[in-house]
Amino acid sequence: MTIDSAIEDLTNAILDLQLADFNTYQRPVNKMALAINDPALLAINKKLKDGVDFENFIENSNSGGSMIGSANLNWPSETVAELGLAIQIIERAGSDPNWLEQFALNWYYDGNNIIRSIQKLTRSVFVPFARDYRSYLDKNHLHELGAAKISPAAKQVAVDLRNYVENISDQETRAFVEEAIQCHEYNLYRSAIVMSWLAAMDVLLKYVHLNHLDDFNNESKRFNNKWKVAKTPDDIAIMKESDFLDRITAISMIGKNSKEELKKALGLRNGCGHANTLQVGANISAAHIETLLQNVFKKFL
Repeated sequence: MTIDSAIEDLTNAILDLQLADFNTYQRPVNKMALAINDPALLAINKKLKDGVDFENFIENSNSGGSMIGSANLNWPSETVAELGLAIQIIERAGSDPNWLEQFALNWYYDGNNIIRSIQKLTRSVFVPFARDYRSYLDKNHLHELGAAKISPAAKQVAVDLRNYVENISDQETRAFVEEAIQCHEYNLYRSAIVMSWLAAMDVLLKYVHLNHLDDFNNESKRFNNKWKVAKTPDDIAIMKESDFLDRITAISMIGKNSKEELKKALGLRNGCGHANTLQVGANISAAHIETLLQNVFKKFL
C-alpha cells in the first residue's frame, strides 16, 4: 500500500468512528490502527514516536483529582510531538478496546457515556491528527512521490460558511456546522459531506418546527393518513429525509429546484456515510457545502 492510500484508509476510518455507536465503534478503531501501522508509514511513525514518552505525557497531565470530568491532558506545543503521542493512542486503542474506553472516559469525559466520550476524543484528537499528519507527510514525504496538493481555493467555501456560524444561536446546530467546517479544512472530505448534511437537516427540522409545524403536519397527514402528528423536531425527523424534502416543498418552504439540489446532496451524503469505494475530493466537498450554504444556511439561519 502507498502512503496516500494508507492515509485515505485512516481518514475513512475516522469518518466511520464519528458515525459509530457503542456496538460498532471497535471496527473503525481497528481500521485506524491497521492504517497507521501500514508498512509504508512504519519508518515515519517510528521517528515521530521516538521523540516522545507516552507514559511521562500521562503522568504530567492533570488527572482532575476527585472532580469528574475535570481531567486535562497536557499536550506539547510542538506538532511533531503531538503526532507521536496521537499515533500511540491509536495503536493502543486498536490493541485494547477496554483501554480506549477508560482513556476516553478519563480524559474526554462526556456525561459518563462511553460512546459520547469516544466521539469527543475523536473530535478533539483523531480529526485534528488526520489534518496535521497529512500536512506533515505532505511537507516531508509526499512531494517526492508526486502526490498532488489540495488547492487552497477549495477551502474558500469553509470561509463563507464560517460567516454564518455567528448567526447560529442553537448550540447543537452550531456544533454540527463547526465540525463540518473543520472536517473540510482538515481534508476529511467524506466527513465534511456527512457533517454538513447533518447540520443542514438540523436547521431545516428546527425551522419547520418553529414556523410551519401545522402546515407540515397537515400535508404529511394528507399524503399518509398514518402519519402521527409531530410536536418536536425529533418527531419530524422520524420521516425519511427524502420524504421530508417533498413535504416542505409541498408547503412552499423550499422550491422544486432547491428540492432537487438537496436530494442530490442527500444522495452524496448517503454514499459518503457507508463503507464503499466512492472517492471524493476537495471540489466535490466544496460543491456539496456550497449547495447547502445557498439553499439552507443562507435562507433559514
